[in-house]
Amino acid sequence: MITIKRKMQTEEINKSERYSFCQASLNSDGVITLRSYNTCNKNQDEITILSRDETQAIFSLMRSLKSSGVQNADIPF
Repeated sequence: MITIKRKMQTEEINKSERYSFCQASLNSDGVITLRSYNTCNKNQDEITILSRDETQAIFSLMRSLKSSGVQNADIPF
């Protein structure tokens, strides 16, 4: 058995100041990709690629909401 001790570093950013838009897409690997960007600074953006498990969890949530008949104007079904 090997025990590994880790130290985590975190950096909190206020996305509302740095980024003004978020674009979501499904990439060629079939996982959700989020791109946060500022229209005033095209050289600064942040891309988040969700794992397969995270993507499946979101899809499962959407299927569950749809089958339960949730009525919300922001949900496209």
